[in-house]
Amino acid sequence: MNEKSNTFLEDWLKHAYVMENKLITVLTKHADDAANFPEVQDRIKQHLQETKGHAERVKECLETLNVAVPEFQADVKQLGANLSTLFNGESEEYKLIKNSIMDYSAENMEIAVYNTLLTISEQSNNSTVSEVCTSILAEEHSMAKWLDDNLGDLVVQLYDEQNATEETGDSGEITPPEDKI
Repeated sequence: MNEKSNTFLEDWLKHAYVMENKLITVLTKHADDAANFPEVQDRIKQHLQETKGHAERVKECLETLNVAVPEFQADVKQLGANLSTLFNGESEEYKLIKNSIMDYSAENMEIAVYNTLLTISEQSNNSTVSEVCTSILAEEHSMAKWLDDNLGDLVVQLYDEQNATEETGDSGEITPPEDKI
């Protein structure tokens, strides 16, 4: 592997390492936000553990190449700043849907990053990094598929709960709309 291709691979590994560590912070918060939705919370926690493993495996790749592991600062607000402007409310329902959309976007970004790293590692004849990327890609695809399969159901559930709350008021009884009284 020549010096230029080695630097290219090292730079992308550094980016992947920082990305994974930032996502650990985001997923931790999203798991807490999903406390009232055990199935969602469990899947987020599972992927949080996978993400911690991704960061560790990328770190090992950097160390194998004798590359200093980059420092990072987790800035959760920056990661979600653009998306947060799309929503006016911060109700639990809005937050859970917004988090799911952000997670879906992040998974697809990670897939693109690891596909890029896989191509670079293959071009650099680095089978160790190729194997790590292939393994991580399988987990990223799994989480992206889970989000794709479940986001619609989550939105329907939250929509139905919101409508039920609006129809019942505080007493739990269904109240007719004011124009029908």
